[in-house]
Amino acid sequence: MWFGFVTPARAIMLGVCSAAFIAVFWRWFYAQHLFSQAKMQDWGHAYLIPLISGYMLWVRRQELARTPPSSFWPGLAPLVLGIAAYFFAVVGIKNHMAQGLAMILALFGLCLMLLGPAVMRVIFLPIAFLAFGVTLSERIMISIEFQLQQIAAQGGWVALGLLGPIFGFSAVLTGNTIEIIERSGVSHPMGIAEACSGMRMVIAFVALAGAVALLGTDRWWQRAALMMLAIPVALFMNIVRIAVLGVGTLVDPNIATGEIHIFIGTVMLIPALGLFLLGKWALDRLFVEEGAVPAKGAKGKAKAKPDASPAYLGIGWPALRSPAFIAALTVMVVWAGGMTWAIQAWGLYLRKLPIQAAGGRLLSDIRADALPSWEGGVSMRESAEVEETLGTTNYLTRAYAGRTPETRGTALALHAAYYTGMIDTVPHVPERCLVGGGWTIESGPYLVPLPLDLSRWPVDPRDERAVASGVRRARLERTSDAPGTYVRLPAGIEEARMQITSFRDPRGNQMYSGYFFVANGGFATTAVDVRRLAFDLTADYAYYMKVQVSGSGISSPEELAARAADLLNELLPELMRCVPDWLEVQSGDYPPDNPRRKAGAGS
Repeated sequence: MWFGFVTPARAIMLGVCSAAFIAVFWRWFYAQHLFSQAKMQDWGHAYLIPLISGYMLWVRRQELARTPPSSFWPGLAPLVLGIAAYFFAVVGIKNHMAQGLAMILALFGLCLMLLGPAVMRVIFLPIAFLAFGVTLSERIMISIEFQLQQIAAQGGWVALGLLGPIFGFSAVLTGNTIEIIERSGVSHPMGIAEACSGMRMVIAFVALAGAVALLGTDRWWQRAALMMLAIPVALFMNIVRIAVLGVGTLVDPNIATGEIHIFIGTVMLIPALGLFLLGKWALDRLFVEEGAVPAKGAKGKAKAKPDASPAYLGIGWPALRSPAFIAALTVMVVWAGGMTWAIQAWGLYLRKLPIQAAGGRLLSDIRADALPSWEGGVSMRESAEVEETLGTTNYLTRAYAGRTPETRGTALALHAAYYTGMIDTVPHVPERCLVGGGWTIESGPYLVPLPLDLSRWPVDPRDERAVASGVRRARLERTSDAPGTYVRLPAGIEEARMQITSFRDPRGNQMYSGYFFVANGGFATTAVDVRRLAFDLTADYAYYMKVQVSGSGISSPEELAARAADLLNELLPELMRCVPDWLEVQSGDYPPDNPRRKAGAGS
């Protein structure tokens, strides 16, 4: 008998309900596994959350033994609501975080229905703790992490400034980058986006605080106080981490990169646990509630209660015929089968397949001399840590300078990045990346029309698919490595716009930077547009390409858009060679293993 009331019959009931529950929510569990596996620093702790919840139940086993379970039919409402909300989050808003919260709501309803309010009062907090195992939407995580990284960068800079005279170096802070300068003049830049990646573990710190709060005390105010310590402790430990890595760069300049800084970030959880326990100890001694310490006799009685054998413990196999159990099982089985049928009948693709450009062409394959009116510089490559933060290795960062009378004197910086096979992602945009590099936002962002020369790109009247979808085509320039080749352009290019922001660096220099996206063959201006196009459930594949153009010495967002259009009039066809031809994908002609081809779709 487990927990004092789990008889063999109830064990079978638990197993059957668990199997049915997993059958309903298996897609979320699998997606969460992929998230945790792909971003171990961010969400690796999710594997431990159910174990901690189970331990919380084990700690409360005596209280559970004294609490008789009972059926409670109102629990059917949150069970059905949770499953329905999950289905809507899967096929409607397509949000992993909402799916996870809906799953927890359904679990709450299931336990309430089968075990009753008395047991729920005991197990509610362990169920609620499961929320720490749900991956937050990347937009939320980015907003949290970015602000914390800036604070940690300031704190790390102060800490290194105090250590500098001892170890013989100075520290200079620019944005989220700390530069360690030895007395010899040797400089070691340390990007906080990478060296401060411990902020990516902020949810793990909060979960650790929650575990200490729930397991260490029953007083609500102590729990609240411990939870309030979570963010300060996370910041403090990350400042310590930055200081350690900063001093370590004097010994090995690569210590702030690679696996070492990840390992140090994980180790920081150990002293963080010590700080939470110290906080608990301090709260116990600073605030002692009158009557909080039980009498000795009360302790003896508490130990004797679990030894009693209430009548309900004799409930056996008839529990499997409980109407509440049968109803809950029926609801879950029907929903599990119904969801699978609906997804297949509607032709929805919940998992997007990765897809590359024909021939595996990369953005870095674009030649610097491919444009007749623009001269390209050397393509820049980032470190492995920056590429991990960027989320892709398929990108092009290059400066372009005009070399004709019409473009001479114009210098623009291009950054294009290609993404595919994403679980759920938010594009990296200059508002975040440049601020992290020390720039400040002066004004914007502004949505500005991109005045492309559409007369260069007619719709091919012989291409029925292009005519039907309004997709234009472009002929590659004579300077291209494939001169005269025709390339399809993104749909909706007639309404092309850029999101442009004005930035200023610490020296007072101004720069305008703007961007747009190409997602699943369509033109997109914002991250919301990207999700609408790239995560369309009727599409088997998903990709998007971010195109960012920046320039100094520009007086207005409209001027940047005009200069960017001059560059893109020649560059956009080359960029489109580095993404799949979406009309070919939709018709099943590309790639060779396209499921639509196997299903009989054709052009």
